[in-house]
Amino acid sequence: MQGSEYNELLKAGLQRKLTADEEARLLAQFADRPDERALWEEEISLNRLLGRLPDVPVSSNFTSQVLQLVERERRPGVRSAEFAVPWWKPWLSLGWARGAAVAAAIFSVSGFSYHQYQRYVRQEVARSVAEVSRITPPSIEMLENFEAIRRLNPAPQKVDVELLAALQ
Repeated sequence: MQGSEYNELLKAGLQRKLTADEEARLLAQFADRPDERALWEEEISLNRLLGRLPDVPVSSNFTSQVLQLVERERRPGVRSAEFAVPWWKPWLSLGWARGAAVAAAIFSVSGFSYHQYQRYVRQEVARSVAEVSRITPPSIEMLENFEAIRRLNPAPQKVDVELLAALQ
């Protein structure tokens, strides 16, 4: 059986019940492809289950509603109704007392968070100062012999003649 005939049988089987001859030819093809047979059987059983579902009544203007939604989403700059409400409108329904209480709670939590952050920064600064203070300062002998130590390993100095000329 050619590939196109096989594909036509698969399509026909999904749309209608196959004749005995068609089903025999399809099963013969599945002998070489057991994994495709499992998928086919799963698809057929799913189609049968979907066929048993009752039809759901749809409103008479369903198509126009869908087309209106599509058109609304297609237009740039027009937002859907759920985003058209300003962010502050739900707060009005709470009443002034509740709104003030919520605002006070937000302000308190923000202040506490800022205080905690400042405390953390101060602790880090204190730790770093403590680390630096543990380092012993250089001895006077080391500072007296600094010039001799520097001369032991002189770094090659390159003179930029062009820069020197430009500065003079």
